[in-house]
Amino acid sequence: MNPLVLLLGGFFVLIAFRVNIGFALILSSVFVILWEDLPLTSVINQMYSNIDSFTLLAVPFFMFLGRILNAGSITGRLLDVADATVGHIRGGLGHVNVFVSMVFASLSGSAAADTASVGSILIPAMKKAGYNPAFSVALTAASSTLGVIIPPSIILIVYGAFGNVSIGALFMGGVMPGILIGLFMMAYTHVMAVREGYPANPFPGLVAMGRAVWRGGRRRC
Repeated sequence: MNPLVLLLGGFFVLIAFRVNIGFALILSSVFVILWEDLPLTSVINQMYSNIDSFTLLAVPFFMFLGRILNAGSITGRLLDVADATVGHIRGGLGHVNVFVSMVFASLSGSAAADTASVGSILIPAMKKAGYNPAFSVALTAASSTLGVIIPPSIILIVYGAFGNVSIGALFMGGVMPGILIGLFMMAYTHVMAVREGYPANPFPGLVAMGRAVWRGGRRRC
């Protein structure tokens, strides 16, 4: 039997039995190695050589940073800054959702951390303010994908490490697309807000806006 067919077939069979994707990849590869009568030590050597990269150390550290942002008060301060900055535009909470995702992406580099932190706060707030629940969830899910586009992105780090591509160049290439996607999301949010009659927060004033930005960037000991 063709080893490739055996590998893919074993993988999809394990997935059908609800085996974790990581274990499905390992087990299907080991099965092919046993079928081809290859040494099992090659599995260990290959796994070690793939993860033996100094660059990949950024991945767990960014994930750890996302946990810190969720557990601390940083996410709430980001929400205050976003609310004071763009919350007064029609569909204010939607704009806050996108704006916070853009800022959060530049801190954590993870879409999952973005969804967990921003979604748990803004989705209930948007539903309470009269936003369509489906629109609130969809906007949060879409804006969270900016975490893998705006640097530092975990996906770009992994791609650069395994593809032998300059991570700095990847980061530079992700800045403008990420910002433009965020702006287009905010424009679409405004169109939907006008169509559905979603509310806007009152303009807090330049002084209150400056205070919110200052409190958001202030270091707390």
